[in-house]
Amino acid sequence: MAVLASLAANAATPQSRWPGPLDTFRTAAWPWVGVLGVTAMALAAVAAFGNRPTVNEDPPPPAAPSVPAWVADREESHRAVAAVCDPQATNVGITTSLEGAGGFGKSTLATLICSNRRVRRRFRNRVYTVTVGRDVRGRAAIAAKVAEATAFITGDTTAFDDPDRAGDHLWRLLSRRPRTLLVLDDVWEPDQLAPFLRGGRNCVCLVTTRVPAVLPPGSARVRVDEMSPDQARAVLTWELPSLPEDLITGLLHATGRWALLLRLTNRLITRLIATGVDPVAAARHALEALRTQGPALGEPPAELLDLDDPVRRSRAVRATVEAGITLLPEGDARRLAELSVFVEDESIPVPLVVRLWQATAGLDELPARELCVLLDRLSLVTLSPVNGGRLALHDVLRDYLRSELGQTDLRRLHAVLIDATLPNDLQSVPDGYLLDHAVEHLLAAGESSRAERLAGDLSWVEARLHQRGSAAAASDLARIPTPTAANLARDLIRVAPLLAPLGAPQLLTSVLHGRLAQLPHWDHQVRARWAADVGLRPQLIPHWPLPDPPDPHLLQTLAQPGNTLLSVAIDPAGTWVATGNAAGEVVIRDASTHAVLAQEFIDAGRISALVAGPDDGPLTVVAGLAVLSVDPWNRRPTRVLFACPEEAQHVVVAPQGHWYAATDRHGNILIGDSSSAAYLPHSFRITARGGRRALAVSPNGRLLAVACRDGSVRVWDTVTAGPACSIAVFPDGTRIAAAGEEGVVTIWDLVTRTPVTRLTGGSGAVLALSAAPDGSWLCGAGKDGTVRLWHPQSGTYRALETGNGRPVRSVAASPDGRWIASVGADATVRIWDCAGGHLIAVQRTEAPLRSCSWRPDGQHLAVGGERGLYVYEFRPARSGNDPTP
Repeated sequence: MAVLASLAANAATPQSRWPGPLDTFRTAAWPWVGVLGVTAMALAAVAAFGNRPTVNEDPPPPAAPSVPAWVADREESHRAVAAVCDPQATNVGITTSLEGAGGFGKSTLATLICSNRRVRRRFRNRVYTVTVGRDVRGRAAIAAKVAEATAFITGDTTAFDDPDRAGDHLWRLLSRRPRTLLVLDDVWEPDQLAPFLRGGRNCVCLVTTRVPAVLPPGSARVRVDEMSPDQARAVLTWELPSLPEDLITGLLHATGRWALLLRLTNRLITRLIATGVDPVAAARHALEALRTQGPALGEPPAELLDLDDPVRRSRAVRATVEAGITLLPEGDARRLAELSVFVEDESIPVPLVVRLWQATAGLDELPARELCVLLDRLSLVTLSPVNGGRLALHDVLRDYLRSELGQTDLRRLHAVLIDATLPNDLQSVPDGYLLDHAVEHLLAAGESSRAERLAGDLSWVEARLHQRGSAAAASDLARIPTPTAANLARDLIRVAPLLAPLGAPQLLTSVLHGRLAQLPHWDHQVRARWAADVGLRPQLIPHWPLPDPPDPHLLQTLAQPGNTLLSVAIDPAGTWVATGNAAGEVVIRDASTHAVLAQEFIDAGRISALVAGPDDGPLTVVAGLAVLSVDPWNRRPTRVLFACPEEAQHVVVAPQGHWYAATDRHGNILIGDSSSAAYLPHSFRITARGGRRALAVSPNGRLLAVACRDGSVRVWDTVTAGPACSIAVFPDGTRIAAAGEEGVVTIWDLVTRTPVTRLTGGSGAVLALSAAPDGSWLCGAGKDGTVRLWHPQSGTYRALETGNGRPVRSVAASPDGRWIASVGADATVRIWDCAGGHLIAVQRTEAPLRSCSWRPDGQHLAVGGERGLYVYEFRPARSGNDPTP
């Protein structure tokens, strides 16, 4: 711009000539201004294009999936392609879904979309498919699936135990990359989908699911139903010789244009032709089977199969399957039927199938696996080689096979399956399927007592804890209809909040043992495990009775650990619970089943307060600077009641609903209704930042009260919080260390009364200090959630991360200088190896902890907290073993 301005200015100068070729700028100044201006804009555009996100370090995108030749193009695929390629779909939260009952070809349709040229161009081949599946359950498993997708797309292998953090990481990466299409196939639960929808601005999600409720509000939905006549004809006649038109029409009507049944019929005719049967005769045989055994019996042939009628659908499947079973060797039809004992919509581990068939028919592994291959070739199952082999049995075929077996045989098969597959050592259960469904199979076999013994075994509880998280074992016990199982389930529900992932499984096992060791039924099992001492050391075990045993009144924990929940409301009838979190999400769950009944995303800020409305009416919500009326039940638009000058914290609604009151973070109290808002006149303000206060209104709506942080109920009082500081005296008595809010530690010489060393490192205040017995190192409790370790002589610094960012309140060096104990606001006791900086032992409590101290023998640790005094015996690793987690 400066050059252009100079040219324009110089064009008006009185000079008669410029030196050399520059005179052309003088004689044709304005044309040159235009040329240079266009050039400058072009260069700016090139520079902007060059600053676009690059993917040089990413793995190359996968090639377009190959579409089987028999797959027919469908109108639904065109609608889905238009949805994912819509420019609006680049915004956060735009998700396309494919929903429909089993057998209609949702996954196949998703493959068709991924291979579409328009889609490939739109996303520049950045199209990635991630199969979720029903067996991805629990926070750890979902987090692992998100990390798998992250590595698949970006090459980043960062691992997380928390699915929300894993989802945030994925979307941070995708937001810096070009436009991406992420296909999430076979999603079953909202928790599976949520981490993938946390907000990548350059990503569009295509979800295939049979459960429409898992989809977020605003999703573009493409319903997959029966095929059109032309599409159905293409699938039915694929690779078949020419057939008479009346025969094709009859087969289309008899199959109801159902993708699954069309494919089965095509494969049946193909197999008959392969045995030497005339093609027309083979097709007539298939049609006759459908008409005589299927839905067309006694009905006009022109009537289509009603796929919503399970009886008629089952008859259609019976006709097709029985025709295909006739091609199986003798006895193999029974083996196929036995597969129906496995749980619906689960991938079946082939090793379990082998053991089942060994028990029922004496089949060795090789013949059993060959039978699996045969069933796959006949399109009766789908066989995958992953994880030792997996079978998928379509739910429609499963229902048919179960009806053929009958309840008596099924009940016996459930018992045979468990006897054949469940090992005596519950720590070595070979497959996640057994861990998820062993209790279910035992109950189906009518063996409730055996199910209770299994689910109440500590080894089983440990295995389920590490596999699916803290709720899995309690869920197993809750299934069992016995009083003992119900009591044991309550025990596990009450300790569940303390069982969030810790990294090393041994550490989490230690917390589980510490919390169950003083409860009936569990105590003798825990002590037996301690006595066996199998891989449990180093460990902290309670030496005194716990001052914070599980609350017997706690019924259940609805929210999983790791969610930043800021507010909660429950309806007067106790049927649902609403929660609000820091991400601006309001979720309403059934109080009994935990199922999500409704949810709403609000972009106004974090949800700091909720008030339930009468008769399932709108919720009053505090979000950021606004007080809102939110009605997730009836899908009505969110309405702003009034706005606060500062971020609001709490809200209360008058009984008649004619006015609202809210407090902001500066302590101002705001009163408003639907038409006005004004500050309540008063002479005091609650000025403590971040203070948690509650508001209450009298039944007649005339009195407003404020609950203050000091435990009193006042009107507009002041609550302050002073700065934190800490000191420690070195054992030789010649030096003292002091730290304050700035995080700097100063070591003073007590003789000269002068500072001799200044130590830095970390951020935020140091809340406590402790010196090594020989004075060689100094440790501090960081407000930022770190244990800080300094060597005063060299000035070196190292941070030991607790991983959650919550303040560490106290640290203590062991008498021999080998260990550091730390406690803090996260209610966790940790023992650290000073030499290596490893976390080696841990215990959790119900409430924040404030102090800790070693006994002089170094074998016991005393811990003080809000619930009282804890005394632990510390058992280090046996001599010769490294104290690693």
